[in-house]
This record gives sequence, C-alpha cells and structure tokens, in this order.
Amino acid sequence: STFKYIRETSGLKTYRSSVYGFEFSYLSDHTAYTSTDQKNEKLIPAGPNSEYVAIAETEAHVFCCEPLTFSVLVVKDKISPAEWLKNNTNSYDVRTNTSINFAGGSALQSIGRAGIDSEYKIVIISKPTFLLVLRQNAQTEFLDQIISTFKFIK
Repeated sequence: STFKYIRETSGLKTYRSSVYGFEFSYLSDHTAYTSTDQKNEKLIPAGPNSEYVAIAETEAHVFCCEPLTFSVLVVKDKISPAEWLKNNTNSYDVRTNTSINFAGGSALQSIGRAGIDSEYKIVIISKPTFLLVLRQNAQTEFLDQIISTFKFIK
C-alpha cells in the first residue's frame, strides 16, 4: 500500500473520475466530498462527474475550523496554468513556481507558505479542454500520501 500508516481497521478507497480521467486513493474512513450540508454537518459525496472533490484530514474540522485538505478542481475556462495561478492566489503569498513531471505528464507546481488565506502546494495540469488544479493547503504526511497516489486513467 502507498499509505505508510493505514489504521488497523481501515483500508483504502479510490475516488475515480471517469468523466475527467483521473483517480486517487484515500483512507476508507474518510469521504471524498464535493460540497457540504453545513446545517446538518454532513459531507456531500463526490460523484464520477464532480468538478470539485476534496478530502479533509479531519472531517469534523470542515464544519468548525480550517480543515487540512487535498482537493481537485476542474477549470473549463480557456486559461493557461500561469494565468490561473496569477488570478487565484494572493499577491502577498510568495510562491515558487516550477514546471514538473506529474503523473506522467507536464504540470506547473507552485509551492507557498501554508497558512490562513494561503496554500502550501498547487499543481496545475493542462488537458485539451480543461485544467486540473490539485490543491494541498498544508504539508502533512496524510495529504502528501493522497497526492502521491494521483494518476490518470485515460
């Protein structure tokens, strides 16, 4: 298994987007969600055609605090990865941007300081008709392991 610290009673699940052609693994006692029902404190599970999917390290924090999350966002605008990054990150957040090989293809990776109104890692992959934006808002072993399982399925 990719995860170094799977809990004794827990295995792995895979979120698969057949529509956008990617998948990643996460601990089975977590939820891949697309939105929340704040009133009832429930996560709305993501489906195979969701344009946004997230995993929270501690799901209860989604409803009270600033959760540590990994997420994938589909962006259908005709925009370059660099333009998306410029338009969607805070100007005061000093970032290091690098072209990398990610999941077998080229991507733009941006590393910043994690914190309030900031994100640790953003990886943007340009596909023919959309961008995939992977976001990790903190550097934790849990989130690092999820992003390490990301792969394309078509």
